[in-house]
Amino acid sequence: MPLSGQTHPNGEAPTTPRNRPKWFKNPVIMLVIGLALSLIGGLGAGLTKSNGGSVKVTDMRWESASGYTLAGQIFVPPNATKDNPAPAVACAHGWMLNREYQDKLFIELSRRGYVVLSIDLYGHGWSQDAANNEWWEADGSNGANGLYDAVQLLASLPYVDSSKIGVTGNSNGATASNLSVLLDNEAPEQLISSVFLVVNEPLVSRDQALVAAYLEEANDDFYNPYGQRDVGLVAAKYDEVFNRVVLKDGTITPPRDFIDQTAAQVFLYYGEDPAGRPARQAGTVYQDAVDGTEAMRVIYNPAMIHAWTHDSLAIARQAVSFFEQAMPAPNPLPPSNQVAGWKEVSSAVGTVGLLVFFVALILALLKVAPFNRLAASGAVSPVATTRRGRVWLWAGLSCSALFAMVSFPLVWVAGVLTQPSFFNQQAPFVFANWSLLNGLFTILVLFLTYRRYSRQHGLDLREQGVTLPRRILAWTALLGLISAVSTYGLVFLVDYLFKTDFHIWLLFGINAFDADRLVTILKYWPFLLVFWAANSVAMNVFNYVKIGRREWVNTFWMCVFNVLGVALWFVFIYAYFFTTGNTPTDYLAWGVSSWINWLWPMLVILPLATVAERIIYKATRNPYLPAIGISLLVTAMLCARTLTMVG
Repeated sequence: MPLSGQTHPNGEAPTTPRNRPKWFKNPVIMLVIGLALSLIGGLGAGLTKSNGGSVKVTDMRWESASGYTLAGQIFVPPNATKDNPAPAVACAHGWMLNREYQDKLFIELSRRGYVVLSIDLYGHGWSQDAANNEWWEADGSNGANGLYDAVQLLASLPYVDSSKIGVTGNSNGATASNLSVLLDNEAPEQLISSVFLVVNEPLVSRDQALVAAYLEEANDDFYNPYGQRDVGLVAAKYDEVFNRVVLKDGTITPPRDFIDQTAAQVFLYYGEDPAGRPARQAGTVYQDAVDGTEAMRVIYNPAMIHAWTHDSLAIARQAVSFFEQAMPAPNPLPPSNQVAGWKEVSSAVGTVGLLVFFVALILALLKVAPFNRLAASGAVSPVATTRRGRVWLWAGLSCSALFAMVSFPLVWVAGVLTQPSFFNQQAPFVFANWSLLNGLFTILVLFLTYRRYSRQHGLDLREQGVTLPRRILAWTALLGLISAVSTYGLVFLVDYLFKTDFHIWLLFGINAFDADRLVTILKYWPFLLVFWAANSVAMNVFNYVKIGRREWVNTFWMCVFNVLGVALWFVFIYAYFFTTGNTPTDYLAWGVSSWINWLWPMLVILPLATVAERIIYKATRNPYLPAIGISLLVTAMLCARTLTMVG
């Protein structure tokens, strides 16, 4: 993750830079392009969510039946009226995400005539923070983390057919779906008629924990809590978190074999002992009578990892197929008829626009007072180095990447176990500590490099911007803040105009947030600032040397090594997983395998930030300017969507 590095000037003159492109000479043009791409991306995402404007999309925030503030978006198609109420579905997202991560489902279901309410579970997004350090309450005191509260709201709406309400959720959202069923069983009037669980466990045993990835081999305590409801389950073959079973000899079965385990068969046999019966198969819809009423059971078994299921068009097809059979759609369309992918395309366009806007705004402001004092006085180009210098370069980069790889799981475990209440967001707390640790390691490598090589070969820290006068540093901080705040302001503008965020699978997500989240962001920002400042100094001062014949080759290798530590973990984990069927951590505590999913955004953030930092440094010879803006943006991204706990 962090860069570390090597030489800079060795007495040789820098190479002559190629002619700068026109957009660099006139960044105002790129500023306008960035703004346009952001708005076009937001418009495209908004139109996709509303099916071209035919589905009414409304932001909601209300005091729920549990007494907490619950937020969500409701999608009301034109066919849903008081005189013609429509079936409805309540959606819940996964752990540390938000309502937008159910977009494939709410887009495809609402355009088929279902009313859909996609909520922010308590502690996430715009909903009230989770209390008592719990992100779900088994006693039902928080309405299944808000999902059953959403069901009750849907049942009260005049344009919803209260006899046809479904629930669905991914991962933690599926836990909320299971808990909603248990609460519904105790309610005076049952409201849930169908359940679609995505990558979680079906309830098959009375002593089964609601949150359990490793179910012990099923015993005779079978039951069917779903009753007459139609229930579908997505059990991904390569789920890093769920669908394992502990056999009596202690062996843990791989998730790809879940369909063959007793737990899966009990689910497909409606809570009855499957012993002596033919094994039921994945992908087959079973219809059996429960207390005189036909009920459906099906297990879908896609060859996917856990993260993939959060934004999968294939699972959206399976969900549409399931709900079409459970609660026929008012406007039926083939499951393959999908438009939800255009939201992701639009988000990608908007994300590119945000990055272009951020860089172009800094370059544009460098041309006007008072920020023109921050512009570089001459060309900033890679310089030649010696053979010994190349050894320091590649050794420093390799050590930094290896340290990033080894340190993350250790920091993850330490962070989860020691998180204080002051730092009330778990994922940002882990990333903050990891960033700080890698930043300090980078500084150590740079110190050794400077003392052992770079100082003797002409590196002037003041000339290259490592040490700055206080006055320049103050203007640097101001411009960095302006660039980050202005860029994130576009996110709020898009949210206001088009009721959408920008997210691409689990790789990248940026969304608006409440004002009280600013305090949380400021808690974590100094940790990330240390890393990005050290990273920028390493990459743009110590490591900005000639590699190959073209200047972009250096930038390419800096991108590679900046993300290499993260990428190596993915290669190792998934190579082991696909080869053996289990992850290396399957015999440790439940949930440990989920840590790899926290790293997906870094695969995009680190290389994109590398390019942005390099462009800004070439225009300023100031490594701290991009570091201030990027670190604040990344901190806000991490804190805006994740789980927040109080108490």
